[in-house]
Amino acid sequence: MSSTAWLCSDLRDHGFRTLKVCVRRKSPAHEMAISDHLKASDDHSGKTLVRLVLDSLEVVGPHGKHTCLVYQPLGMSFTEFQNLCPDEKLPKDLIQRSLQLTLIFLTFVHNNNVVRTG
Repeated sequence: MSSTAWLCSDLRDHGFRTLKVCVRRKSPAHEMAISDHLKASDDHSGKTLVRLVLDSLEVVGPHGKHTCLVYQPLGMSFTEFQNLCPDEKLPKDLIQRSLQLTLIFLTFVHNNNVVRTG
């Protein structure tokens, strides 16, 4: 395991955030570098589709120092949403739009030389 994620309340704006607590032996430096690289990239419609690191901090616990990354929380998964639909079938227009957004996202990360492998 390299991390655990917690849903937290932001006391400043009363919104929710995801706090990803990394194990002390695993540095999230690569993840932070990619996020910084994408934040600095030219504007592209796919940029809003990427979940970027909002902030980072370090906490000290009984087992040492841990880096924590702050993100916007994700919504429900497609499977969770599908289970709420009549006959558990997603509407065709939703599937089409989701595929469009996925292709826009992939174009953005590809244009910025970011590749995710195994």
